[in-house]
Amino acid sequence: TYSLTTSGVGSAGDITLVDTGALNSSQITTLATGASAQTIQLTAATGDLTVDAAIGNADDHLTLVASAGDIVGGATATAATLTLDAAGGIGIGTTVTTNANSLNLNSSGGGGSGDITVVQASAVNLSVSTAANTQNVSVTVSAGDLIAGNPLGDANDDVTLITSAGNVVGGATVTADTLTVNASGGIGIGTALDTDADTLNLTTAGVGAAGDITIVQVDSASLSIATDASSQTISVTLTTGDFTVGGTIGDGSDCLTFVASSGNIVGGGTVTANDLTLNASGGIGIGTAVTANATTYNLTTAGVGTAGNIALVDTNGLNTSQLTLTTDATAQSVSLTASTGNL
Repeated sequence: TYSLTTSGVGSAGDITLVDTGALNSSQITTLATGASAQTIQLTAATGDLTVDAAIGNADDHLTLVASAGDIVGGATATAATLTLDAAGGIGIGTTVTTNANSLNLNSSGGGGSGDITVVQASAVNLSVSTAANTQNVSVTVSAGDLIAGNPLGDANDDVTLITSAGNVVGGATVTADTLTVNASGGIGIGTALDTDADTLNLTTAGVGAAGDITIVQVDSASLSIATDASSQTISVTLTTGDFTVGGTIGDGSDCLTFVASSGNIVGGGTVTANDLTLNASGGIGIGTAVTANATTYNLTTAGVGTAGNIALVDTNGLNTSQLTLTTDATAQSVSLTASTGNL
């Protein structure tokens, strides 16, 4: 067992301990520091570091290191800034429970050995770093917002971000192979969520504007969106390449905006909305017409000549009063089709 007590103010009261074996937080019977903020680092040199008893306080900066193993949960680690650094994974076997203002998660294990599963008690500013191959990363915030204020993930990882009672807020880029964001409130509330993923699954449960979604995605992605039955405003911007509307997206209550900042908006599935805004630096429906079902349409292209053409198919009847069209000053071809009913 260890009993660790310091009285130094600030960094004068810091603590650094390296156990030559595995380390359980229950072995630390006393961890007491001064009223000011200290930096505490506890390391298991071989084996796992297991948080099997509550450790830390809300003022200190706590780093837990497993130099040759996993960080395993069981109780709550508390800190102002909490850093978990594992040679293997975090939350392997038993989820790690945390309560910190800033949470830095670093795992070095290859494949599933470097997976991360954390449940955070309150609002948090999050960063995640993993090995270059594929890990599954799951972070749930049980109360408050999850803020992606630091770079998070890599192109190989499958990342899931969940808020049980808050929003998912942007600040830096979340990178993943498959990124799943599930918020009891909204996504990108206040600050848009920047993403770079091959597959992007977005779910909000907030009623009305509380469930709004604002995403800025780096390049093309397979997209799914699910919202509350009430009306939400959803904006997804693609900064490079074509925006392909694949699958079935949206519902009849939402106001949906798709922006292709440096490419076309291309069809492939069906998009449903109350108000649908499509804004492309190139054209809309280039190659494959965009199929949609909306009450009103705002269609804008900036492509010169045929690069700014528009092809839209409405799944119902279509009135021209439903449409607002804006194109470049040059000549474009605009094709509007009502697939059932009158035009």
